[in-house]
Amino acid sequence: MSNEVVLKDENIDYNLQAFVELTLFNCELKGIYSSKETTTETQKSILVMPTSPKSNEFSIEDFLIEANNLIKSFSGVNIDVVAVTAKLKEFGLDLKNIKIEIKQLFLYMDKTTKIPKSEADDSTKKLEYAFNLVITNNVETPADLQIFRITRFGIAIYKTNRKFVIDKMELEDIDSLI
Repeated sequence: MSNEVVLKDENIDYNLQAFVELTLFNCELKGIYSSKETTTETQKSILVMPTSPKSNEFSIEDFLIEANNLIKSFSGVNIDVVAVTAKLKEFGLDLKNIKIEIKQLFLYMDKTTKIPKSEADDSTKKLEYAFNLVITNNVETPADLQIFRITRFGIAIYKTNRKFVIDKMELEDIDSLI
């Protein structure tokens, strides 16, 4: 007697989904991997996107403290973050005042392949992404250093037209500014 299971319906869909919810630099994210297979096609998708409508900023000092904790947990080496920040304060740089915010981190990949594959493969592939990082310097500039200062800096890289992704990035529109 065999323990082999025989499926009588060959059109049954096979599905797999895995997900993770995590926080990266105070940005709450969800990642999903999905694989679906039928007798006529396979589809594999990956989605990473924020779950919170508002992103949260973090200071460079907080980042150094967290990085130090991570390094210390793996190697036992401890970086004196207090001494580093005190030394930087001597040069007029207070890391508590420099904030970083991930406004958007979005990735969507989808690949669908027809079965059986032929030489003229009619697979469809889709890739969309968006990343937006803003650095804010909340430092009051001394009167004798008013010639130059940067208060905010941001960079956005994206390939998507999804409104909810673009809106969260709070992009500037050059045409509306001039």
